[in-house]
Amino acid sequence: MNVQYYNTFKGLDDVSNRIEILNDSSTRAYEVKTTVPAFTLAYQECKKLTPVRGTQATIKLISESNFQFTDLHTDDMQGYQVRFYRNTELYWIGWLDSELYNEQLSSYPPYPVEFSAADFNIWERLKYRDASDKMYIDIVPFIIHLKRCFDKLNLPFHKLYIGSTTVPNDIPMSATETPLHVLYMMSQNFYDEDKEPMTCREVVEAILQPFGLMMVQKDANVYIYDYNTVKQGLPMKRYDFDTFSYEADEVVNFNHGNLLEIGFVSTEGDYGFEEMANNVTITSSLYANALQLDAKVDEESVTDSFKPNVAQLSAGYYKSSDQIENLQSEGEGFFVIFYDRNLSSYIGETDSIAGCFVDYTPDVSMVTPQFRVRYPNYVTKVEQPEGRRKSPFYVNLKIDAYPSTADHPILQEKKDGVNNSGVLKAFCNLYFVDETGKAIAYYNNTNEGEHIWETALNGTIQQGKCVLWFSTDDTDNSILDTWTTNANKVRPMDKPINNKLALDSSLVGRGIFIRPGLSGYLVFEITNKNLILNPVSDKLVDVSKVKMILYNNINVVIVDSEGHEPSTDDYEFKSYVNKKVANDFDDVTLKCISANEEKAPIGKANILKKVEGGFDFQTSFTRAGQTDILERLLMCTIHSNYSQKNEQFSSVIKITDNPALSYVTCNPILRGQYLVTGCTLDFNAGKVKISAVGYSDDIAKLSSIPYD
Repeated sequence: MNVQYYNTFKGLDDVSNRIEILNDSSTRAYEVKTTVPAFTLAYQECKKLTPVRGTQATIKLISESNFQFTDLHTDDMQGYQVRFYRNTELYWIGWLDSELYNEQLSSYPPYPVEFSAADFNIWERLKYRDASDKMYIDIVPFIIHLKRCFDKLNLPFHKLYIGSTTVPNDIPMSATETPLHVLYMMSQNFYDEDKEPMTCREVVEAILQPFGLMMVQKDANVYIYDYNTVKQGLPMKRYDFDTFSYEADEVVNFNHGNLLEIGFVSTEGDYGFEEMANNVTITSSLYANALQLDAKVDEESVTDSFKPNVAQLSAGYYKSSDQIENLQSEGEGFFVIFYDRNLSSYIGETDSIAGCFVDYTPDVSMVTPQFRVRYPNYVTKVEQPEGRRKSPFYVNLKIDAYPSTADHPILQEKKDGVNNSGVLKAFCNLYFVDETGKAIAYYNNTNEGEHIWETALNGTIQQGKCVLWFSTDDTDNSILDTWTTNANKVRPMDKPINNKLALDSSLVGRGIFIRPGLSGYLVFEITNKNLILNPVSDKLVDVSKVKMILYNNINVVIVDSEGHEPSTDDYEFKSYVNKKVANDFDDVTLKCISANEEKAPIGKANILKKVEGGFDFQTSFTRAGQTDILERLLMCTIHSNYSQKNEQFSSVIKITDNPALSYVTCNPILRGQYLVTGCTLDFNAGKVKISAVGYSDDIAKLSSIPYD
């Protein structure tokens, strides 16, 4: 960016200050005049533990002609950048609030025009989407999510400092890394059910809050820190801001100094005590997608109508569906809806039969997938309970099949008494893919009596290894010309009745076990291979009798060993700090959580760790010598800062360094350390008004925190 307007001034502290307003198209820098104060910088006062502390600058220019600065009005919130220098060193950067232009129409030049600029507050208007305005669908470390948000903010900060005292247990972490580098989060966590994204500010806050981390800009650097780092003067890791590459560990001076030594410039100021807290509630939500995938073919879901060679009257043929993916070549695969009469001459509702069209092909030279659905939730690693053979979670897979003896299942006569038509075996694909879309394992139950998950070598699955059985309760009955739901058991016909094999209807919809240690996205595919047969004699049906097979109503859901869907209820942690006081601590809602101690393989909000074959939950952390989930460690941080009576005050002092991200003392008048929670710097007057409050590192003990 190029400088368009600038002004240089000295304050009462005799320090040279320079304001610059830049944009991409400027070809010449104009020096402008300013009022007094020319530039003030406000760190809005906020409560302790507020994750993101934004700043706002106020710039007051003098318009020497009517409407001199109207070019600074634009609908581009990142059209004009503001930079402020102290002694030629970059001190602060932000974006001009260009939409808020306003001046007094009756004023005669020269007259003042006021502008404001902000840094992190711009995130409230930036959505968490990529450069092509598409949603992210990957699983990446927290630091990558932060980098994406900073890239959207597009401010040229110098360095990134991170000081976090939280340690994720049992995860290797190098000397150049922080927890934000080794912990992962699904990008889907930052989108709602309608795929609408969070703002970048919401994303950053969601990442920082569980760790008790906060963020602030100071000296054109970004600092991410916790109170243990500040209180104990611990080193921070420094990274180049452009690349996020590690540079060094650095001990940052958090001590702004003794106010009596710095010097007061006004009698303005207040003294009192911070508001105390009674109840504290931390809520963690799994933020799960709908646990069930329901995909069907109907008039609302299909698009791209066409007329294939096999077209029948009173039928609609479609190439695409918004719920089921068509994998076949142009014109070969399609979705079909058969109606009971000619639609053009019929008013009112019609009976219909709809589905994915598959030729009946018992003997195919190559098994290929025809239709596909993807389970929307990432299935996280499942652990086998000690001493139990039964898997804790299962894939419940159901689908309806309609083998038809007529080219039009409604209008044409069907064939009765077709032999060897008691069972349909559909050779499908069920497999896991990793976060990149590479197949990692597929389900194989083709060897009857066995059911295993096979490794997908080089990302390739063997086709048609997941066999779904369709049958009536009595296999003497035919499954032709009727809808039947599969029983996804390995051997569904294992109960002899009168020397015949029968299917117990109670088995319909039971689950396929999830192999412990396996994780990823589930994919289900219908292939071109299917068999209709007599399950006793294994004789096949006469192929000429079956015109097609329609598949519809695909349902996939994760269930526990009892057949119940895992709970998606919020985790709630309720405690009290001081029952004698009236006000409660503001409720804390975490959007990145570690509370899923049952390890149900669902939910987008789980904090993850990378393991062989995928991702697992990270539910154990250590901070300040205590180990637990993040929710309880955060409760310790809150209790540490609100369980005692904290002094707070405001005062106006001389400007030395930037007091943000600092604590001050006032010995011997006051005895403690006081965290600066807000400040406004007036560079013309060389003064800063600060607000400060008593604070603490993590001293509360897990065992001493009372829970309701």
